[in-house]
Amino acid sequence: EVKALRGLRVALAARRAAYGREVAVDAERLQALRAQEKDLEKAGISSRSGRSTSTIANRRELLVLQIVAAEQRIISDHEALVDFALPLLEEMVNTTKGLVAAAEAIVDRFCAATEPPK
Repeated sequence: EVKALRGLRVALAARRAAYGREVAVDAERLQALRAQEKDLEKAGISSRSGRSTSTIANRRELLVLQIVAAEQRIISDHEALVDFALPLLEEMVNTTKGLVAAAEAIVDRFCAATEPPK
């Protein structure tokens, strides 16, 4: 389980790096596109009915940025979960190893104390 979580953490970091994008820049652009969309709605112009090339391109970019932002949030949530669970599992593994070693020591002492003379 510990190895699997470490592998997941590496995969999440690789996925985030694969974007090669600045989150802050994307967030600013997303805000600007949303503001444009709201301005069109206030003016009574449905962006869906707008057929201009720039309107269509802006809507596509808005959709892509929304998808990117959603996946970035999902990656962050998964990273937070792994960062929370991994230390707990590592501690449990270390504790279990310690308990096993202590139990083996008890058995060894018992065996040594009860071993018949040769």
